[in-house]
Amino acid sequence: MMGMFNRSGINKSMVLRGLADAVLINVAVLTSIAIRLVKFVMTVDAANKIDYKNFLWNNIVGYRGCAIRLTLVCLVVFSLSGFYSYG
Repeated sequence: MMGMFNRSGINKSMVLRGLADAVLINVAVLTSIAIRLVKFVMTVDAANKIDYKNFLWNNIVGYRGCAIRLTLVCLVVFSLSGFYSYG
């Protein structure tokens, strides 16, 4: 089986790449939340009173609820794809 779970075991460079990928995944999601907030602010009708803090808070709560699962799924997929078995 290719990936992080090969016969040679897990070494320091594999763990470092896994941690870097985990950070990058979560930074990408947080950046998308920020871009979504900017888009929401720019496209909302000025006549409607929209609470931007509530919009942002709902997105952060949703992210918090799935961040660990998203990170684990991405790391497993990357590992099974062989990202951590080389170099």
